Amino acid sequence: MQTEQWVKVDEPEEEREEEADGKILSEILKHDIYGQLLEHPYVVRKIEDLVRRRWLTLATSGGINFSSFMAQPCPELGKLEMCIPEMPQGEYVGFRYPIRDRNDLQIWTNKHIKGLNQQGTMYVNPDEARDYCGMDFDGDTFCVKSVKKLPEIAKEIRQHHIKPTTYKPDKVAVQGTLAEVALRSTENQIGLITYYLATAWATGHHQYIAGLAQEVQVAVDRLKSDLSHDQAFLDEVGKSLPKLDWLIDRKKQGVYGSYYDSKQRCKMPARTLVANGEYNDPISFLIQSVNAIWQPVDLHERTLLEFRELFVKPSEILYKRAIARRDEYTSKIREAMKLSSDRESRKKILRAAVEWAKGLGEKLREKSEKTAQTCSAAMWQASHNGDHGTASVVFNMFLPEVCDRLHDNQLMRLQVVGAQYGELASTNWTGNGEHACISIVVSQREQDGRYQIEVVRNSRKKPYLLGLVAKDSAKVIVGEYIASLTTQQKTIVCELVAA
Repeated sequence: MQTEQWVKVDEPEEEREEEADGKILSEILKHDIYGQLLEHPYVVRKIEDLVRRRWLTLATSGGINFSSFMAQPCPELGKLEMCIPEMPQGEYVGFRYPIRDRNDLQIWTNKHIKGLNQQGTMYVNPDEARDYCGMDFDGDTFCVKSVKKLPEIAKEIRQHHIKPTTYKPDKVAVQGTLAEVALRSTENQIGLITYYLATAWATGHHQYIAGLAQEVQVAVDRLKSDLSHDQAFLDEVGKSLPKLDWLIDRKKQGVYGSYYDSKQRCKMPARTLVANGEYNDPISFLIQSVNAIWQPVDLHERTLLEFRELFVKPSEILYKRAIARRDEYTSKIREAMKLSSDRESRKKILRAAVEWAKGLGEKLREKSEKTAQTCSAAMWQASHNGDHGTASVVFNMFLPEVCDRLHDNQLMRLQVVGAQYGELASTNWTGNGEHACISIVVSQREQDGRYQIEVVRNSRKKPYLLGLVAKDSAKVIVGEYIASLTTQQKTIVCELVAA
């Protein structure tokens, strides 16, 4: 165990985002019983991003997640004993988050005590909390996982059991007004210090570890105690430590997943996480093992125009209003994308745009169900009138209405072109309102990938080509159908009635 990042708790914010994305995707797939949106850009990229995050978690933490609880005092508990009511009794690997150094990882025994039943709580003796993890009871988080799930880590802890040397200093009364204290708390350096600590372990700069562990303790108490960092020491560490490639690369675009480059207006290919093997830390070894088995997601993505017919276009007034709202949402997204170097600011603006869209959808839903349905149709059409993007605005604003619409197969209406040049041209077809209900076959041409429709004859003759499916037509599903055909000038509207 050479680095405190060997065990890792996902950043809470990223974990919440992943959970939210998973719920949206789950809702869409659950309602999409006909598979109408399986190749929609929004769905494809959500799937790709969720898979990317799974690969990244596997590479940087082995896929290990810990259950977390808020610490509360219980003097009757003994040495390295805890009481977590909802977890089974037994032994657990446990630590206060964030970890100061590797000795913060200890084997704790979960012991149920009558009367201690608050869910989400970890009860512990105050002396043990202070001595073994520098923890008190003003919101500190304690993380656990059964030793049965982490046998090798548990073995290492037992063999090298050392009481942490990092101490929790006495609190110093905070000086200044509430506004001044709140402002100072925004300058917390805990992210930088834990980065230094992980790098020091990984690169063998062990002389800094004890000092950095103590600085972590200062950082976590910064809001509630008037303690100061040893800034000269932190500056020295920052200048001395080399750059750890995977710690820097893990937040860059393209790692284990493709991404859309707005400047080049195309998807950029995925790649593996950089770990050149210069250092012998466990994470570098883990990344190299994951890179050896990694495979990019290979999903086909269609253009937005091909999904336009899921909703029928409403009145022109509603359509123009939807375009204005779409453009307002898009401008917020573009503002965020300009902040390519400021990841946190970019994410903040993106979250605000999503919340704005969700809030507007709720307001329209409160007016009436009909209002929500007509506005969702307008927004769907407004966000599917081009070739680029994912139409995320309509999913964020009208997810319930989109899911309801998926219960019926809306994308079975195809535009057939070129019929006037095929075998149909030799008939009395005028292209002026004729209607027929016939058997057809939808297939894909090998030479150019275009979809075509052939009419099945009653005799043993081969099917004849009716025409090609228009490029901006709905999503095409290859197969045999009974189709209702209606001619409209030089095109044919093909309603796929049944398979």
